[in-house]
Amino acid sequence: MIAFGAYKMSKRNADPIEEHTGNSADELSVQELEQAMADLNIEKQPLVDSDNEYIDHVKSKEDEAESSSGASYLDELERLSQLHDEGVITEYEFRANKKQLLGI
Repeated sequence: MIAFGAYKMSKRNADPIEEHTGNSADELSVQELEQAMADLNIEKQPLVDSDNEYIDHVKSKEDEAESSSGASYLDELERLSQLHDEGVITEYEFRANKKQLLGI
């Protein structure tokens, strides 16, 4: 998830946002994303306990990655890729977490 906030979004909602803005949802600022969601009448989906647990897990991994070697950093990228390949996280979640790990 993104450090400044988390949005749960299906691909069904992410695609129209990309079409509307010309950028993927994870490339937008919070304000741009919220505006696009308002323009397209896309409601925010509430986060459930498992979402919050995942966010906490990623944040702790980020803290670990900052203080440890590059190996942990690569391990986290591989883990995210595996979760994405298995369908546990969406393309949006994968890209957002990847960007956050890369610091972009």
